[in-house]
Amino acid sequence: MNQSSVLVNFNVPNSTKHRFDKVCHLTGRTRTSVLVELMNGYILSQSDHLNLLSSRLDQIDQALASTDTRSTGYDEPLAFFSSHDEGNW
Repeated sequence: MNQSSVLVNFNVPNSTKHRFDKVCHLTGRTRTSVLVELMNGYILSQSDHLNLLSSRLDQIDQALASTDTRSTGYDEPLAFFSSHDEGNW
């Protein structure tokens, strides 16, 4: 199956590129195939993390929605008071 592709350019330290090219040559791989494999691995490794973040944000949104001003019986949002006088109100 042919997938469309796009040329990607980025900066990398010369020493890293030189080592990477040598390793690719020694393993019989192209630079492109290794970079695509690394990119796909990164995408997969981050999927669980991103799903967890999304789930936690959804939970926060639900919690905030359940404490909206209609549920308090007041027209104003809840206020939180604090003292800067070391506990002296």
